[in-house]
Amino acid sequence: MDNPLLHLLGEQSSEIPEELLTQVLATGRMVTFKPGDRIIEAGETTYKGYVILKGLIRNFHVLPDESERSVLFRQEGEFVTSYASLFSNEPSTENTEALEETSTFEFDMLEIRALTENNLAFIRSYTKVLEQSLVETIRRIDEFTLKTPEERYQTFISRHPDLKDRVQQKYLASYLGITPISLSRIKSRLRKQSS
Repeated sequence: MDNPLLHLLGEQSSEIPEELLTQVLATGRMVTFKPGDRIIEAGETTYKGYVILKGLIRNFHVLPDESERSVLFRQEGEFVTSYASLFSNEPSTENTEALEETSTFEFDMLEIRALTENNLAFIRSYTKVLEQSLVETIRRIDEFTLKTPEERYQTFISRHPDLKDRVQQKYLASYLGITPISLSRIKSRLRKQSS
């Protein structure tokens, strides 16, 4: 596998034959986003999916008071799409934007579905991605239901130590459901405890 994207997809979906991965790649294109570029807009129905090759994105809601609530961060090797559009044919409920210069491979998910619907290995890989998304969603609900903001911060850092310095504090604070000032206090308290 000389193609780096083919290699990445092959690592994540080792059961899928290389020929099918090559066909999947033929349906997409490389797209680069600058920091702040919107990839998916809330209210838009889209069937595009993106594999992040380099960079960082976030999904967020704009609340009635015009503030933003970050709900998801994705980085290299991860996938993002509008699940509301893909599964329910409804407009996206979230915005997706690049936080860094982000190189992606864009797919039309309906084309991918048609191309792969009879391939058992692809269906298994697809199911695995869906299961991971479901587990992540359940964890997120549990964190907001059962954990304090400090515990949510510690969980985020332990699960994503590489994102600690890549995500702006205002976005991390909104992801945790707190203000940037509260996040600063938590970080200060944890630094004192570890000294």
